Amino acid sequence: MGSLVAAVAMALLCLAASASARRPNFVLILADDLGYNDLGAFGSPTIRTPHLDRMAAEGLKFTQFSVAAPICTPSRASIMTGRLPIRTGVYLDHGYPLDMYFRVFYPSSVGGLPANETTVAAALDGYYSALIGKWHLGHHDCLPTQRGFDHFFGLPYSHEEGYPGPSPEGLIWPPVPLFNDLDIAEQPVNLTHLTSLYTQEAISVIDSSVKDEKPFFLHLAFEQPHVPLYASQAFLNTSRRGLYGDAVEEMDASIGTVLQHIRDAGLGEDTFVFFTSDNGAWLAPTSGMPGAKGDPTIGGSNAPFVGGKGSTWEGGMRVPAIAWWPGKLAPGSVEMEPVTSLDLLPTYLDLAGAKHPHPDVPLDGKSWTELLRTHRPDTAAAAGGRRRRVPAGERKPLHDFIYYWRENVLMAVRGGPYKAHFYTRPGFGTARATKHDPPLLFHLEHDPAEGNALDPNSSAETRDVLAAIEAAARAHLAHITRGTSQYMKQDWQLVPCCHHHFNRTEAKRFWDEGERSLAIWDSCVCNVPAGLR
Repeated sequence: MGSLVAAVAMALLCLAASASARRPNFVLILADDLGYNDLGAFGSPTIRTPHLDRMAAEGLKFTQFSVAAPICTPSRASIMTGRLPIRTGVYLDHGYPLDMYFRVFYPSSVGGLPANETTVAAALDGYYSALIGKWHLGHHDCLPTQRGFDHFFGLPYSHEEGYPGPSPEGLIWPPVPLFNDLDIAEQPVNLTHLTSLYTQEAISVIDSSVKDEKPFFLHLAFEQPHVPLYASQAFLNTSRRGLYGDAVEEMDASIGTVLQHIRDAGLGEDTFVFFTSDNGAWLAPTSGMPGAKGDPTIGGSNAPFVGGKGSTWEGGMRVPAIAWWPGKLAPGSVEMEPVTSLDLLPTYLDLAGAKHPHPDVPLDGKSWTELLRTHRPDTAAAAGGRRRRVPAGERKPLHDFIYYWRENVLMAVRGGPYKAHFYTRPGFGTARATKHDPPLLFHLEHDPAEGNALDPNSSAETRDVLAAIEAAARAHLAHITRGTSQYMKQDWQLVPCCHHHFNRTEAKRFWDEGERSLAIWDSCVCNVPAGLR
């Protein structure tokens, strides 16, 4: 009898040890061009987002979360690597006017996220990793499954970069393909069913990982609400905010389905879910080409911040962010500490008990493990249901300084609540950068709209703050190692085209003959369901 008791006790100890050693699952959800003010939980008066609002009510809302770049490709590179785009080569190493054109990867781009960069997926050893949605970090020997992911189902670049996208994209490149790993599943992608496909694929990833008893990293990267706007029939003309609202509300519903599946599978307490956007809203979307006229009726809202996508004003880089982890994060928590998208990779590694495979590679992010611990339910309960307020003078910031880059120019630096702009420039258009000497100085926690620049000589505090920020900028520029820029080289032979080289000569002949329909790209149309051609 004694041996039986001992055996049972040993089995229970092993089960307890196994449970304590269980690594969490990670779900990283990324919207495309979503503004700070475009969710109900962040103040939208007209867009209904009940599922993301519930996620915030049950989890942790970040009010001072910034991305590392104000436009898609470099922002996503920094999320994947925990490194500033200037380090990884995902930037343009040319000035005006080329810096108006080459800011993301195109279908004809030769470059991509360098193979020697370590993505979150590659760093999480032992995890099943899947990217469902938009990649936009290169596609020539550079798709997600060639950068650490086990599975990819989505678009290699933006859905505007090809027929029938806005001019000139729709004339320069063939229809955008939908990939399944390294294979083209359909070309052109059918946007009206894309979000539902992503939802189904995300659920399949979760289920297969559970079946295989492996922790998973699921990166669900929506195209919505990037232009050209789209929504399925069930969501068209349902939002008071027009088609932009329809797109956001369909994305919200998809997220709600995935979160409910996690709940129903009993995975909530084992799964850290994080939602954010790749950059701020595009206030008046255009084709992105200089001089193109924008349409403010199809853009989002970055209120209360000024500026938008493409710019280093807060509206371009401050985005909504929500963390959800039932049992680990107290419901209704709010974090006001300035943090960035660069922090995600080191946070995932810490939570998984993993080390970066290349410890000598400098990371620009910081782990949130201690910050998240202050929002645990037991910690919040001990503080009377809320995080203990620490006087500003006693609080050690996670980041001493936050750096705002636009391509190869350090535009601004934040230190504590203060932000100094060395240069300012509209997100898009033909305007050159304006240099500021002395820099424009704002107190972001008193003036989030950056509307009232402070006189650096008005007090000892502002003089000292500006001096510290300028010194940090000099040190940062002196010590950062710049990667080789990946943007400029183009080759039309590499444009994805139904598993064969794109015939640009044939397309030009069709155009010269007056063809203006999908037939101009006939050689790049494949696997299209009946009735959609």
